[in-house]
Amino acid sequence: MTNGGCAIGELRFTIPKAVRSKVYRADDRIAPNPNAATTRFVKGFSGVRPVKEEMRRKMEKKRRRRMEMESSAVREMVSALRMLGDGCLRMEQRKMEMAREIEEERMEMELKRTELILDSQRRILDAFLKGLSGKKRAKVSAED
Repeated sequence: MTNGGCAIGELRFTIPKAVRSKVYRADDRIAPNPNAATTRFVKGFSGVRPVKEEMRRKMEKKRRRRMEMESSAVREMVSALRMLGDGCLRMEQRKMEMAREIEEERMEMELKRTELILDSQRRILDAFLKGLSGKKRAKVSAED
């Protein structure tokens, strides 16, 4: 079977016999009615349904499955991000707690240092006053 055409530069092709026979057999089965697809029926679990309705249902199921898979993937990603955020939050809280503890210890050490300086100054002053008072008494008693 050829498409005819003898002019130079025209496209010619042939359909192999095996394909040709399959095409004709398929054409014999399909009615020439353009609404033939809507009049065909498919047996299912719930009885006989038109083909378009069955195709719509199948496509809707596929769409739901895809949405469920996408939503489950999104849910997993959200839960992973939430876990990461919670971990970071706990780490930051721990860092703040440690900084607070370190600051308290620093303040305690500063207080101890200040107390030690004051104590040493008091001792120095006491020693100085003791030395001065001992010399004055010695001088006063010598003059008598």
